[in-house]
Amino acid sequence: MPNPQAEKIKAEGNAFFKGGQYQQAIDKYLAATAIDASVPAYWSNMAACYEKIGDYEKMADAGRSCVKADKNFVKGYFRLATALKGLDDLQGCVKALESGLAIQSSNPDLKRMKKEVTELQRGDQVAAYCRKAEEQMGNGDIAGAFKTLELASRLDAGNPDIERMMAKVKPKYEKMETARKAGLSGSEVHKEKGDEKYKAADFEGAVDEYTKCIEDLKKEGKELSPLAVKAHSNRAACYKQISNFDGVIEGKYLESQSETVFFPARSLGQSPFSSSHTELSCLFVSSLLLFAQIALPFSRSTPTTLRPSSAVRRPSRDWSATASHFRMSSKCSACPTTRSAR
Repeated sequence: MPNPQAEKIKAEGNAFFKGGQYQQAIDKYLAATAIDASVPAYWSNMAACYEKIGDYEKMADAGRSCVKADKNFVKGYFRLATALKGLDDLQGCVKALESGLAIQSSNPDLKRMKKEVTELQRGDQVAAYCRKAEEQMGNGDIAGAFKTLELASRLDAGNPDIERMMAKVKPKYEKMETARKAGLSGSEVHKEKGDEKYKAADFEGAVDEYTKCIEDLKKEGKELSPLAVKAHSNRAACYKQISNFDGVIEGKYLESQSETVFFPARSLGQSPFSSSHTELSCLFVSSLLLFAQIALPFSRSTPTTLRPSSAVRRPSRDWSATASHFRMSSKCSACPTTRSAR
């Protein structure tokens, strides 16, 4: 039950608000909250006054107090979001709106503001991309500028500023790409074609290209080169996408011909990001192998029947040699921290 004295002071504050006397109204609402801080309307009305005089910091404080007084009082989230928008804290604004929508998903004010703020965020991101692209162009990083503008185009297709910048960058980028591709070996061409097909979600086609790359490298005696490791890693990722777990496990370059080495834990204090891209590719394939070994038995089970663990069909291969680690040829220089299996 609201406190009668607090309600009387609130009514006086409402009268000041209607008369445009916002500071006097704030004083009344503060007096009401001093009597009973658990009434969200006092805080909400106070926040509305702060909005009128453009004091968004205090409006945000009043909005938070409103939400604290009653978490189900949806207008409190709207007041807080309005203040955060005024402070240009768009991320915080969206978070406040989502909290309110979690309570009342159909609220039109919250939905409208979220749409507006999302558009503002998109505009800010596009502007940031354009600034970055201009900087990259100034530094001669044509490839970087092209990729940045592509990201901007995905957010705002048809933007005249993006199209103007792209008209300058694209011809230079295409010329550079033509020259670069002319110098690629056959295996490198297959690797890039595989990457393009992977991005287009043509995983079967990507597998074909990565396989051709691997076969070419074998013929050149480079089956353990960094390019080969990446091709194996990417092909395993494709097999995972199409649920071909036998294919994931196939990674022939992981099978040692003479001596077996393991992936140990990295030294204490050494950054996990200090590895070369090739070493990280090896570790990535290792994780895929672990996933495949776990998933393969279930992928072979009938989808409509959940069989007990003792009846689950295991792969026909003997995986005991892999133990808790994965095997890799000792000739691979990509993993400097490996040790011999003894």
